[in-house]
Amino acid sequence: MPDADITVIFEPPLQKPEAIFVLDGKRIQGELEEDYFFYQPERPLNQGKHTLIVMTPSDTVEFDFLVKGEIQISGKSGLNYLNIGAGGEFNSSPETLAFTTYPRGRYPLFSGEIDIDIGNLHITGTYLKDPEYPLGWYGILDVDAEHININGGSITPVYSEITMYSPYGAGVEFTGKYRKSALNVVYMKSIAYDTLISEFQRKFLCLRANIESTLVFTMLKGEDDTASFTGFPIELPVSGIIYAGRLNLHYGEFTLYGELAHSKGVFNMYIPVSVTGKAMETGIKWHDFSLYYRRIDSLYLPLGNPYIDRDRKIVLEGTAKRGIFSFQTTSYAILNFPYGIEGYNLSLYSTIGTKQGINLGLQAGNDEGYYTLTGNLGGFIYRTRFSLSGIINLGYTEGYGNSGSFTGNFYLNLLPLLLNTSLTYTWGTQREVSVSIAPELHLGQFRFSLEYRTILASDYTETSLKTLLNFQPGP
Repeated sequence: MPDADITVIFEPPLQKPEAIFVLDGKRIQGELEEDYFFYQPERPLNQGKHTLIVMTPSDTVEFDFLVKGEIQISGKSGLNYLNIGAGGEFNSSPETLAFTTYPRGRYPLFSGEIDIDIGNLHITGTYLKDPEYPLGWYGILDVDAEHININGGSITPVYSEITMYSPYGAGVEFTGKYRKSALNVVYMKSIAYDTLISEFQRKFLCLRANIESTLVFTMLKGEDDTASFTGFPIELPVSGIIYAGRLNLHYGEFTLYGELAHSKGVFNMYIPVSVTGKAMETGIKWHDFSLYYRRIDSLYLPLGNPYIDRDRKIVLEGTAKRGIFSFQTTSYAILNFPYGIEGYNLSLYSTIGTKQGINLGLQAGNDEGYYTLTGNLGGFIYRTRFSLSGIINLGYTEGYGNSGSFTGNFYLNLLPLLLNTSLTYTWGTQREVSVSIAPELHLGQFRFSLEYRTILASDYTETSLKTLLNFQPGP
């Protein structure tokens, strides 16, 4: 049996080093900090799959990890881990509702997944037959080797908000890695959609070079009229090219950075008038805090981010802790030179307690001339076998009145049975109740999961039932 330890990396870091870890049904103790957990077993772990449950004040997560070694599965050597899953989902939403979580009507979905680990090669894939997407399919395949990663299918690459930030569509992303350097190549192409006027589609080619996490160069070329998979135009069809450079200067825990981008192309492919624009962001990072300023010209092309925010903003984000008290903030001011501050948002969210305690939050702001005020109050209890949490949110927006919500979650771990439940109730312009029940049963090499979800609103009802069966052969 190999000599293996367990290391868990938290991204983003925990607000405080408080968490409960359950390994294969037994609670374990190790070295815990805000950004990692380390555990050295008294005896070597068996080869193959193990289950670790992590319970923090904000979430409860279960995931599998693998103790690698040359083992044999079905007579084949070198295969460390194999997981095969298949399932289905049935949805029901009313024909009269314009916007639902799923398409209107009653229909089934079918899905499959695979997870293979062979030596230094890790392959994961999912497939979903869904009438919402072209040809009824949706899938992704990820191949990760020691220095190479290939991600294909329906992808959402994220680099920076002023270059490429979660565009959605079919494509492939290649990453070559060496030490702190990386080379990224992205190609995306959506299916053209007939708009009765013309046909446009999303086509991207992006090259990105990261040199020792210090210099980053990005080139993005293509056309985009959409934020949907099918190519349906939500924004005006944009075409052009973007060049961007970023410099990171590291000194101990401090990082000073600056990013500058230049674009050239057309905002509207129906009216091919070429324009140029610039965007910039500069800031400083220290531990879990960041302070940055962003400015984007009105003529800068939103090629890789159709929902780019053109406000001139100075933003403060961060988390901190002291004893049983921790807090986080995301505050910003919208600047309008030379007239001063045009809008702002001040937020503070705190947690008091470790294994049990309360959550407090307050947020005030001015959004496009409307004053907003939001507060929340909640409590939580975390134990090895169960966790219980609930939170009440109250908000007021000038001109729109009051609104609010209550969310409760309950988690139960009685292996081989795991149970997750949630309840959400919202009020304001419309009252809505959402309920989710998700049991999971572990029986040897099989894992069966079931999830039932329903939404009861003032004028509609929407339900879904999802099942998944996983098979994990072992040595």
